[in-house]
Amino acid sequence: MNSKKKVQDKVRGAKLKSEIKKKIEQGRKKIVQAERWIKDEKNQKKIMAKIGQLKKKVKEEEKKAVSYAQENPARALAIATGIGVLAGALLASLRRKK
Repeated sequence: MNSKKKVQDKVRGAKLKSEIKKKIEQGRKKIVQAERWIKDEKNQKKIMAKIGQLKKKVKEEEKKAVSYAQENPARALAIATGIGVLAGALLASLRRKK
């Protein structure tokens, strides 16, 4: 019975390995497709238009943030401090994992 289990594990391992290879190959194909899509001039125009829209939105949000900070300086400072602490903790945890 022990040898039967080993054979089954080998078969499962081979199936998993095959499935993983297939998924990796599919991922590579998707990356190539995305690269082709990005390099196409028509799509570059769409991408640049979208970037322009996003830049406008970011500028609007920056204005809102500045306005909020001027109206509520204590809260804005607390929020910024919290964000800084979280960013520092995230950076520290990432450095430890390397």
